[in-house]
Amino acid sequence: MKYDFGGWATRNDLTCTDGRVIKKDAFKGQNGENVPLVWMHNHADPMNVLGLAHLENRDDGVYAYCEFNDTESGMTAKKLVAHGDVRSLSIFANQLQQTGNDVLHGIIREVSLVLAGANPGAFIDDVVAHGDGESGMIVGYDEMITSYLSHADDEDEKKDDLKIRQMMIQKRILIIIQKRKRMKK
Repeated sequence: MKYDFGGWATRNDLTCTDGRVIKKDAFKGQNGENVPLVWMHNHADPMNVLGLAHLENRDDGVYAYCEFNDTESGMTAKKLVAHGDVRSLSIFANQLQQTGNDVLHGIIREVSLVLAGANPGAFIDDVVAHGDGESGMIVGYDEMITSYLSHADDEDEKKDDLKIRQMMIQKRILIIIQKRKRMKK
């Protein structure tokens, strides 16, 4: 499947900012469906439709493989995601069936790129950086742990990729150490 990034559209059993809790398989009926990828839930302007989100129901929630369209907005959003400026996702769903605050069923109408998501587990964890020809790299974000996979044909490219990977790991370790120090204060 071709995609530009992947991430959790929603995660189960986490309290969202509106007090709702998405339960396992609440959106199971949409496994394999495509919904629009939108900027900040703004449905009023077609320029805010950035591409498609391919939904996959999993044990932990709904995962989305997203691809950007080739509009100016889509390309801008692609750059924001690739740079790490936007890392959160959110869903707009309706026809909700709830018991108290627990969402048991609903229909996801769109997945949005947002600056801060309502569900604390809804974030981008896989960004594909497409290169020329067969080469490319995948940079993944998984709850503050960064992984990096590259494909290079010649030894010089492999050495450069290794240096980049080492720098990225060192940077991420420093960020984690700084956050832990702030948490202890």
